[in-house]
Amino acid sequence: MINEIPNYRNENSIRKFYNSLTFSFNFIFIINIFLYVCTITLFKLNLFDFSICQWPIIHKNQYYRIITHNFFHLGFVHIAFNMIFFYFVCRNLERKIGSAYVLLIIFKSSILISFLYLMQIAILKYVVVILLKFTEFNFDFYCSVGFSGVLFALYYIDCNFKNVSNITIRFFGLLPIKSKYAPVTYLLLVQMLNPNSSFLGHLSGIFTGFLLKNIFVYFTFPRKDWIKAFEDKFNYLDMTNNFRYFKISQILSEDELKEIDVGIYQLCCYRIIKRIRDRNNYSNNISTNEDNPRIINNVLSRSEMNTV
Repeated sequence: MINEIPNYRNENSIRKFYNSLTFSFNFIFIINIFLYVCTITLFKLNLFDFSICQWPIIHKNQYYRIITHNFFHLGFVHIAFNMIFFYFVCRNLERKIGSAYVLLIIFKSSILISFLYLMQIAILKYVVVILLKFTEFNFDFYCSVGFSGVLFALYYIDCNFKNVSNITIRFFGLLPIKSKYAPVTYLLLVQMLNPNSSFLGHLSGIFTGFLLKNIFVYFTFPRKDWIKAFEDKFNYLDMTNNFRYFKISQILSEDELKEIDVGIYQLCCYRIIKRIRDRNNYSNNISTNEDNPRIINNVLSRSEMNTV
């Protein structure tokens, strides 16, 4: 009996972990592990050929680096740490916005991070080399690989939902901070523990999370109604119970779903346009119903209620 109890507990814990795996995590995890195996054993790939680097992209037209650098890792510790962090971040975020949106965020952030990274390198090159005349710095071949930039983008989005952004959390169980400051705190902590890590890559991930959460949502993402129709049409996704595919229609809170459609609504220019459009609709309703005082009163009461 003494030997059977640990085995029973281990079986339960492994089963719980397996059931907690999400569709997006498994999909990205398989890609990263496959490329890592190809790097160290199968094809002996050179990481520099797939890293994000300014000179080969601009002068050699190696645009594939914009995508590939996100899915290659330097070693076992690098990929293990990223995948563990990805497990916790992806699990929380996927239960909030669904599997389809998480995969879209991963794909779009992997591209946007590259452009922000190259932009930061160009600024550093101009300031350090051209203005300050420190010619010993060569930013043309400043390279970076790893999935951590995308992780910071996901982590920023997860920590900046309205219902959690102002919640005080214990960072690693010790430091009390607000949830919205956790990505920057984690960035500084990683840089202190590992100075060789790509600070610009991680910072690009935080900027990407901010842009996707607050600005680029309407421009680059389909509406949640389209996602619902897509998921309802392909019902075979319900068969992937072991991978825990989270359909957006199964998320209970409608208020959380509204945050997906925020983005451009937070821009002042859109608010002005929306106010002008609402004012025109209000005037059209009055002009078309001049002979019906009951409708006019209803429109007035509705407009007063919206301004409260």
